[in-house]
Amino acid sequence: MEYSKKIDEALLLYSNGGASEVSAPAWKTVKHDLKKAAQELKALTISSEDIDEASPESFEKIKLFVRAFQKVDRLLSSAQVYDEFEDEEERNSLGITVQKLQSMAGLYQNAREKIKKEGGDDPNPLMLDLDYELEAVKSFEVNYNYLMNLIQTFVPNEKSTEKTEIDPKADARVKKFIELYKRSNPAIGEIIENFWDDLKQEPNNFAGKDVLVIMYSRVREIQDVALQMFSEEWAVPIEELNAVRDSWNGGEVPELNGNYDEYSGRHDESKLRYKHNLRKAAKKLFINTLAPLQQF
Repeated sequence: MEYSKKIDEALLLYSNGGASEVSAPAWKTVKHDLKKAAQELKALTISSEDIDEASPESFEKIKLFVRAFQKVDRLLSSAQVYDEFEDEEERNSLGITVQKLQSMAGLYQNAREKIKKEGGDDPNPLMLDLDYELEAVKSFEVNYNYLMNLIQTFVPNEKSTEKTEIDPKADARVKKFIELYKRSNPAIGEIIENFWDDLKQEPNNFAGKDVLVIMYSRVREIQDVALQMFSEEWAVPIEELNAVRDSWNGGEVPELNGNYDEYSGRHDESKLRYKHNLRKAAKKLFINTLAPLQQF
């Protein structure tokens, strides 16, 4: 996976005590360069009309936009491996976020295709790479599978009899990936983080196990606890909740039947009010609790 290779290289370069002899630029330098590049990109913002227009002026404008977008993407991707990037105040001071860049990615792709289609020979090809693959934006799309494969490499073989230990450098490397992943998916990221802590403590307890299966089981367990609590509070049969959970695709939350007779034995509430509150509670359960645990 090309993107994963790039992150490995970046982590090797920028991590403290890394094996590379090349010195990484200081965070202050990266921050300055990124803020400057973000300002340049904002000044070159284009629209779909600019891409559709065929004039030489608009064509030059989209070339400048593509070049500026690539520069920001490269710098933002590099910034993510610094410890300072973990600080929310520092991230907010960079002039652009991954989410903002992601929202502009479609326009960038269209602009790049326009240049490819109409020639667009650039006098400085090193600054305008038409085969460039987005890094900062793409990270949120690929990290889960890569992260699972990475963690799997630290699971001992089933036949291993020697006590396995995970060295500090490997731990720091995996933690960096987990932190990157948690920014886009904090719910699943926290479960991965807890599993990694368990694996570090007792690697041999997981000998021969499949990390993906373990993660699925842990996520499912958390969902089950939430459903059981909801079932007891709102008098909805757990079988009904499980069936809805397994068929729900993230859209409209189905209406639950519930058991008003059971519920009214504990609460002085009309059936109409019960149904109303049940709908609200179900929507909160599925949207706020279950949905984040279904997005890998």
